[in-house]
Amino acid sequence: MECKKCGKCCKDIMLPFYFVSDDVKRWVELHDIKAITIKGISYIKIKNRCSKLKDNKCSIHKDRPDVCKDYKCIDN
Repeated sequence: MECKKCGKCCKDIMLPFYFVSDDVKRWVELHDIKAITIKGISYIKIKNRCSKLKDNKCSIHKDRPDVCKDYKCIDN
């Protein structure tokens, strides 16, 4: 996927998460944490702006962590 320079990858984090029940998923969503499923894998999406984001660009792009490189950009 081509970078749209939207900064989404630096404004939130998506963590793989195993929902042990629908009740746990509901609890997560009631606490304003978005639950997303992509290709059968569940994630929780947490708003968390990176301190290295400058004008919607990564100021340490060449040396960014692997988790940034692996970010799954979605339009949610």
